Amino acid sequence: MSRKRLNFLAVSKKIGKTYRPLLSVVPEGKTDAGIRFASHAIGLVPQFEVEAARIKANIRLDEWYRLDRMERALIIAHARLERAIDNHSTAAQTETAKREADREAAKHKPRGRR
Repeated sequence: MSRKRLNFLAVSKKIGKTYRPLLSVVPEGKTDAGIRFASHAIGLVPQFEVEAARIKANIRLDEWYRLDRMERALIIAHARLERAIDNHSTAAQTETAKREADREAAKHKPRGRR
């Protein structure tokens, strides 16, 4: 029997009865603005994303480059996961608000004549 390999940082989302890696799940009702971070080569992290993660972690530029490469990678991965979690939370809140609005509208919907 093969063991299921844990996804990076073991962050997953339950879809039906299975758990999938969070970064591979597209939130329902997602809006795409068409903005993409450009990378200079496959496998490289876009510079804008590096700087955004560094600033969010409140690390000065000189401190950043003194960090080990793996520490920087973990900070960037953490920023990506936080962004994904925020996106999924927003999608869930939007879906909940939509269900409540539909339920409220159904209460006030005119009924047929009796």
